[in-house]
Order: sequence, then C-alpha cells, then structure tokens
Amino acid sequence: MSVSPIDSSIYGGLFTTPAMRAVFSDEARLQRMLDVEAALARAQAKLGLIPAEAAREITAKADVARLDLAGIGRGTELVGYPIVPLVKALSQACAGDAGRYVHWGATTQDIMDTGLVLQGQSVTVTATDAICPFGDAFCPGPDGYAPWDTTQSAYGGFVLPGAPAWGLVGRVGSGPWVQVGSGPTVLTGTGALVFAVNDDLFGDNAGSFTVTVSYACWPGWGYGDVNHDHCGPPGLVGKEVTQVGERTARRGDGQSHVPAGKANGRKADR
Repeated sequence: MSVSPIDSSIYGGLFTTPAMRAVFSDEARLQRMLDVEAALARAQAKLGLIPAEAAREITAKADVARLDLAGIGRGTELVGYPIVPLVKALSQACAGDAGRYVHWGATTQDIMDTGLVLQGQSVTVTATDAICPFGDAFCPGPDGYAPWDTTQSAYGGFVLPGAPAWGLVGRVGSGPWVQVGSGPTVLTGTGALVFAVNDDLFGDNAGSFTVTVSYACWPGWGYGDVNHDHCGPPGLVGKEVTQVGERTARRGDGQSHVPAGKANGRKADR
C-alpha cells in the first residue's frame, strides 16, 4: 500500500525518476552519513586524535550493505533519528577496538546535515556486459562472482578485498573503493570518478563493462547560478552524452576515469 503519490507504482513516475529514487533512498541517505563518519575518522587519524588502524577499519566497514537496516529502523523508531542506531551498528561491525572511535567527538547534527548535503552531490551508476577473467567462457557480469575468496591472493591483492571477484568497483577521488555491480548504485564525493575490475591479475582478462553514469541537474544554462548543476535547455536532459578525452582502462591497469564525475554511456574496457 502506498502512503503518498511518490510511493505509488501508478503515479510515482509523475513525481520522480528511478535515478532520484536511488539518490534519496534509505540506503543512499544512510550511506552518505557513513561516508561522513569515515571521512571524520580519517581526518582525526591524520591529526593523531585516533589510531590510524581504527580509521582504516571504520572506513572499510562504513558500507550500508554490511549493516542491518531493519535494526537501524527499529532504533530510529525509539529515538526519532537514525544516527544513534547507525553509529551503534557501525561500531559493532568494526573489528577490535576500532568501534569505540566511531563518531568520535561528533554530534548528530554534524553527521545528518553533512550527509544531507552530500546526497545532492551524487551520481547513479548502472553497468552491463562482463569481464572474462581467464580469457575463456567464464564471464561473470558486473555483480562479479561471490564464491571466490577475494581476501587472499598470490598476485598482490584484489582491488576491493571481500567484494565479489571480477565485479565492477568504483570510488570518487581519494575515497574508498566500493562495490558498484550492475546497480543502480549511488556514488558521492569530490574528485575523479574511477572504475575498476575487482581482480588481482589483469593480463589474462577479456571483455568489458559498459557503465552508465547519470546525475540530477537543473534545466537551463544557469548563467550566474553557482549553486546548482545545469544541463542546458529543456529537451537536453535525458539525452546520452559521452565524456571524451578520458583514459580507458586497459590490461594491466584495470581502471577507468571520469574526471568530472559526470558522464553517460561510457565504457570501462579491459
């Protein structure tokens, strides 16, 4: 049962789009808060306020897919906002004593307000096609092959240990690598948008992923408006635009870069 037109399977398309649903979904909202908690921990580690090992563990576990959303929902019903159960869930997910440094010195407003701002600076990624990691008929798609243990390697390590092997991963700027898969997956941050195949040996690979990156923008050219992303006159929105002048991920490199973090219909070839 829908409680508003936006939730309706019949009328919802009149008020929003799948991309915007992804941007403002519960998962995306909580992930932005987790991004803030991870960035806070890294900054505090650089200043010597918390151990560097704790910051690395917090960053590694600040992934909404690792947390119990139903439990966070129940906690939110008790206190009226999600930060308390979110911090508890993240702390419990961290190994050793790293959890005690989660949310170190921060307030609820710090995390929620910054997370809300980051929600408006995100892109939605989808992917198709496949990488063949051994150059043969075994070609898992962007979601990768989960049974393969990516925490161990004889070739220097997988890009994102613990994530499915040979799937699509990505990161923004100097942020942590995250599992992208077939999507839709919301990424946020400042800097180049980078994609990679979660592999530990690239020379024997064949195939490619086709990656589509979309983002919300305001109609018109926006002359003088520095507060919003504009995408030209009405009618331009939704047309596919290919980012040019980029480096394509080739064998032995395994990464594809989108400098502005905004592009549609580009390939991450291996």
